[in-house]
Amino acid sequence: MAAARRELRRAVKRYNGEAAGLGDELITEVERSLEEVVEYPDAGSPHLADTRRVLTRRFPYSIIYQARRNEIVVIAVAHQRRRPDFWLHRL
Repeated sequence: MAAARRELRRAVKRYNGEAAGLGDELITEVERSLEEVVEYPDAGSPHLADTRRVLTRRFPYSIIYQARRNEIVVIAVAHQRRRPDFWLHRL
């Protein structure tokens, strides 16, 4: 989803501004989490509005997604301190 990509790009830019390459490490972590979701779609914790959530290991981000019949739809890449339901309007 485009909104989730924008959230990730903003986070990467912010982290790269703090330390060179840190944002790239965030991308690697998000990609690792998404690989797990693709392999085990039901592994994420049940979350709001028929979604699931996986937490990244190193960074304070959640990946909110829906496991549909033949696809994984990423709804948000959300900082864990952000209002928890800010993305509900995207469903």
